[in-house]
Amino acid sequence: MGWAVYSGGFMIGFILALETGFVDPSGIPGVSGQGSLQSNIELIGLVTNNMLSVLVIVLGLLTMGIFTILIGSYTGLIHGIIIGTAISESVSVYHVAILFIPHAIVELPALFTAIAAGLIIPLGLKDYLQEEKSEPLTHSSLADTVKLFLLAETLVITSSIIEYSVTHSIIRRMLL
Repeated sequence: MGWAVYSGGFMIGFILALETGFVDPSGIPGVSGQGSLQSNIELIGLVTNNMLSVLVIVLGLLTMGIFTILIGSYTGLIHGIIIGTAISESVSVYHVAILFIPHAIVELPALFTAIAAGLIIPLGLKDYLQEEKSEPLTHSSLADTVKLFLLAETLVITSSIIEYSVTHSIIRRMLL
């Protein structure tokens, strides 16, 4: 389910960017108007931002999954806009791929896992209200939510380290 929430937002952002050139690339964090990488991006800031994103996605369960779905879709929308804008501005698909694939291989499963964790309890409550389950919350659903949250946080820390080291190294080499 997490991939569907993210993918819907991604496709909307990607199509908007391809059709309209929706985003000015200088507005993308870490990129100046001349297209050079800012050197003040810090690993701790990247990890903290990504970990907070996962936490907020999971805590969306407190809104019956509404914030989980909105934030998961919004994250996909932003990624779609960035990739679509790069392609619409004549950046080759190859260059876009080598910039995103190294950390996206780990970051996307982290996002999908966080979205799934944020939807376990709301979907369980929905099933209870529709009389498909005998209990509104089970120890198993709470434990699964915590396990998925911890897995998502571990994956997002790993993807942040890859993004900071590998992706930024690739960008620096491309700009030389």
